[in-house]
Amino acid sequence: MVRSEKSTDRLLVIALFLLTFSLQFSVYALEEKRVDKVYYVSKKGNDNWSGKRPKPNSNGSDGPFLTIKKALEVMKDGGICYIRKGTYRETVFPNFVGEPSRKLRLVGYKNEKVIINGCSVMDKGWTKISEHIFSVPLEKTSEDLIVFHNENWTPEARWPNYSGDLLKPNFAKVDGGTALSLQNTDLPKNIDLKGATLYGFFGKEWALQTFVVSGYKPNEQRISFPEAKRRQNYYGGTSGWDKNYAPRKGNRFYISGHYDLLDTDGEWYYDPQKGKLFFYLEEHEASSELSLEIKTRNNAIDLSGSSYVEIANLDIFGAGITSDALTQHCLIENVKGFYVEPGINLSGKHNEINSCEFAYSPKALVNITGSNNKVVNSYIHDGNYTGTWDQLLNTSGSGHLISHNTVARAGGGCIGPGGKNMRFQYNSVSDAGLIRHDIGGFYVANNDGAGTVIHHNKVHNVYGIGIYLDNSTSNYTIHHNVVWNCGWEYILTEAPPGFLSIGAYDGIRLNTPGNYNLIFNNTLYNKYGLGYWGRNFKEDMYGDVVINNIFTGSYHVSENVVTTHNLFKDIEARLVDPQSQNFELSATSPAIDKGVILKSITDSFEGQAPDLGAFEYGKEAWRAGHNFDAPPKPEFEAFKTDFMNLVTNGTFEQGLNAWHKTGEAVQIIQEDSWGIETAKTRMQSHSVAIHKKNNGIQQTIENLESNTNYTMSVWVKAPDSGAKGELRIESKDSKMSGQTSLTSEWEFLSIEFKTDDRPKPFTVSLLNTGSQATVYFDDVGLVKNIGQTINN
Repeated sequence: MVRSEKSTDRLLVIALFLLTFSLQFSVYALEEKRVDKVYYVSKKGNDNWSGKRPKPNSNGSDGPFLTIKKALEVMKDGGICYIRKGTYRETVFPNFVGEPSRKLRLVGYKNEKVIINGCSVMDKGWTKISEHIFSVPLEKTSEDLIVFHNENWTPEARWPNYSGDLLKPNFAKVDGGTALSLQNTDLPKNIDLKGATLYGFFGKEWALQTFVVSGYKPNEQRISFPEAKRRQNYYGGTSGWDKNYAPRKGNRFYISGHYDLLDTDGEWYYDPQKGKLFFYLEEHEASSELSLEIKTRNNAIDLSGSSYVEIANLDIFGAGITSDALTQHCLIENVKGFYVEPGINLSGKHNEINSCEFAYSPKALVNITGSNNKVVNSYIHDGNYTGTWDQLLNTSGSGHLISHNTVARAGGGCIGPGGKNMRFQYNSVSDAGLIRHDIGGFYVANNDGAGTVIHHNKVHNVYGIGIYLDNSTSNYTIHHNVVWNCGWEYILTEAPPGFLSIGAYDGIRLNTPGNYNLIFNNTLYNKYGLGYWGRNFKEDMYGDVVINNIFTGSYHVSENVVTTHNLFKDIEARLVDPQSQNFELSATSPAIDKGVILKSITDSFEGQAPDLGAFEYGKEAWRAGHNFDAPPKPEFEAFKTDFMNLVTNGTFEQGLNAWHKTGEAVQIIQEDSWGIETAKTRMQSHSVAIHKKNNGIQQTIENLESNTNYTMSVWVKAPDSGAKGELRIESKDSKMSGQTSLTSEWEFLSIEFKTDDRPKPFTVSLLNTGSQATVYFDDVGLVKNIGQTINN
């Protein structure tokens, strides 16, 4: 049968109609399914309702849920929950395991203000104790008590009294002190301070110390306290420790945690034995009218065990965020958090904080652990108001991206770039060291960065160091950063006592020992440029390389640092307008075309050669900090550059990762080497011990450049009779080695070699070739010969 064209066209039209109808039906079905997974929570809701309506219906028979907890109970298969305005005093615990196509989202409804509050209201049960002091029974349920009155933070009872500014606290000054006591002629004479807590920056004020007062002599105005805990063999004994950490005239301190210190409006004291909170009010307020908000929950949001959860467009108050190793692929976006103790603690992997604001915590604001997490486009400020060792944002773990954030106003440092293979980029860092001063805008110590990169950051107004790699830190690349205004004068109104000096307020500090740290294309507009200081292995900066930088101030490094193609203070850099924070090169700058090509550093330069410093003349200047109006979308990028250490885990901080045993008599040693040269580890906390002859470990290294000179090295310690250690490198065509024997001190072994036209993979081995005595190895490195590369 032959069909006509007309009938064929009719069939095509019908087929298209059926296909279109089918597709529309599918879309509607999907939309209906999606709507089935939409829920609402409101302060006008009811947990017995369906949760499917954004507001109650006209007859009050259905509407939103009342609590977020109820919504989560019914969202076992994911979906989205819109939370309407109001304060929710509960911990949000999704406990949800999702997947890319099945997520759970908790979102603030439109532009309504949603607050997840970690406090409970205490407006009943108050008893008036005296004219100004009230008490209420309280069972403490959070790690740190925080009390709010009329929505304002209130201080724990203390002496001297609270200044009114968390980051400019009042301190008393030590008139005289010993390792076990201090004296101050203004201390109150009419109370017994025994049992109070003493907080002090003593000695050289490197760290906050905390003691429980063990005795008080009012007639002498002298406080006594227990002996401080200290590292063994550190500072050469007790006298050395006391010199650096014991109270001395002029040191800062305050006392809190005692009922008799309640003497001014808004102070509180908690008595754990009585289970009561005491509060001081100047105004005569009836006990029935007193209402406080008291922190009773540690966390507003708990992502422990959850995956594919997204939380957006809401606030948290008086509580933090927590997670665990199982937390994965979770997003915290457009969240504002204030008084977030115990902090925003993000662990697990592939999680992200994006476009958030977090402020006010006695310690750190944000702690990132786990692997491959992100903190992007966020404003993190006004934290660590007790001046602890914490930075505002701390990292550990591996593979995190910390990008396009503003981190400012810190009691100590701003960013702690710990962990392995991290990226810290395009951040604005400022106003650090407001309370504790041995700090950096970026500060890290005793860490193997394992390829961590700190780049394109702006760091300024720091009472301390701009970017600070403290003792025993290795394998960092620091490039294209601008650092200015490091020094006490940018924070204080008058010069500090001499003992507070941390030396030069360097733009970048590389304390020793420190190896394989690369400093490329930075602009340090500062009285002090780059410096170092060390206590043990004082001159060891092996593998550190400084190229293509601008230093308008001092430059002080050890002899084994490779320094080339930099602009120093004796030549004016001719920047555009440093006083207005424009550090770009002017058209007449001597830094133009004076740099050398460095892989992944100068790939897109203008002109005949790369420029020196953080900005390339003729190219648009990069920006740093957050931008809520135009959020950036950065991604973690792999990074390799010239002169990096090519050995993986050469410090053994990751155990035997990347190494293979050739024999079973191999042990990872863990021992603190901070400040001493006699430990079984040389730097950081780990080394490898080979206990028997002909045992060892090895690692294969590939992708070397052709016709290039390299140096292979390791530190060896063979302290016992008959001990002998060997460094060996071998490929299919060659074999080379270096040996050492019977050395109670760490000895440096190195082998230089040159690759051919087609370099083959080679194996590096660390071997015990002596008797049965133990040999220790640490800090293995492989780097290109810099002279050949630069000259070419």
